[in-house]
Amino acid sequence: MNALRVSLFALAGSVACFIGACSEGRSHEVLAAVLRLRGPVVYDPKGGDNFRALVPGGLFGVGSSIQAPGGAELDVALLPGIFLHVKGEALFVINELRLTKDGNETDGGATNRETHLRFIRGKATIAVHLEDDMIGQLTVRAGSVLINANSDGLFALYIGPARTRVICIRGKLYAGTTGPLSTIPEGTFQDWPATQDRPRLVQTESDAQAQSNDATKTERELLAYDPPESFHVR
Repeated sequence: MNALRVSLFALAGSVACFIGACSEGRSHEVLAAVLRLRGPVVYDPKGGDNFRALVPGGLFGVGSSIQAPGGAELDVALLPGIFLHVKGEALFVINELRLTKDGNETDGGATNRETHLRFIRGKATIAVHLEDDMIGQLTVRAGSVLINANSDGLFALYIGPARTRVICIRGKLYAGTTGPLSTIPEGTFQDWPATQDRPRLVQTESDAQAQSNDATKTERELLAYDPPESFHVR
């Protein structure tokens, strides 16, 4: 069932691209779609502090700043196959959401998905589900930490006043503050400021294990949603 829903999300993106006149080799900005809200979540489409309420099914795009006050939660379909859950006094900005059609109409080609987020604070779960012919690039700036991923994965983030934590539950990501990014393998986590040179196993710390379990549960909930009818391009 989850695999079917992910495929439907991917199909919705293709349909939206067709309706929006996506053509071969052209890229388009995409609007993220709200899947569910718990509590009052607000956003400013211009990235300022002139916030307005988000509603279920609502859309927001590049340049938007989104805020989920304490106790509020937000589930979002960022792009086909890329999902986000935020909570914990979260504040983040959408820097890029882009689809690129590559290939001819007869073969269908591959669709490149580019997501770039900037988190100022809060907790987040990011689930990436790409089929074999899909290409994706996820970039997240979490406080002072830069995070990159380019394949299927499940990741949890915590951005607080004194610490940033990145947990890789599934897949592989790359993260760091300066110089070449370090690999964060599946089943490990890393804190910044760094207390150890290498990522630690999730199972070695109770908080990290609880955060990992929570992210796994959240992913199941994200994949249980009915997909948007389309992903709007502009």
